[in-house]
Amino acid sequence: VDGLGMLKEGLGANGLYIQNGLLYTESWEEDGVVYWYGNLDEVAMRNETMYMVQVAADCSVTLEGVLADPAAHPITINPGWNWIGFPCDHAMSIEEAFANFTVADGDAIQQGISYSDALVDEEGVLWFGSVTELRPGQGFMYYSASSGVKTLVFGTVSSAKRNR
Repeated sequence: VDGLGMLKEGLGANGLYIQNGLLYTESWEEDGVVYWYGNLDEVAMRNETMYMVQVAADCSVTLEGVLADPAAHPITINPGWNWIGFPCDHAMSIEEAFANFTVADGDAIQQGISYSDALVDEEGVLWFGSVTELRPGQGFMYYSASSGVKTLVFGTVSSAKRNR
């Protein structure tokens, strides 16, 4: 069974809606059978993307898979808001997570109701706000103030970038 199939099966009748910002799938129940429709399918599900799930009631879902290698999953960061998955097996400070990424002044991270902004000057990058680390299994939204497309790869550190 694929990841989306495991998620839908685990949610059962509790699952209402799954989305990744652009794509979605939602459910309806008929005669005790749960059906899903929408443009989010297994092909569209990727480690690099965050997904939000709406449920009708509290529930637990177990997903099985193989640990992703963050270096094998570069993430395209477009101008504006991006829904990002965190394909790492350990928590990282946001300074560590973005150490090998060109952060622009005005970039921001949002995770639930928590939020942090980036201030960039000649000394480096200063993140301020309530998002201080990224954790496995928790996606986040990244706002890129840059006008161009950039690539983020977690788990690599460059001594050329300095955070303060």
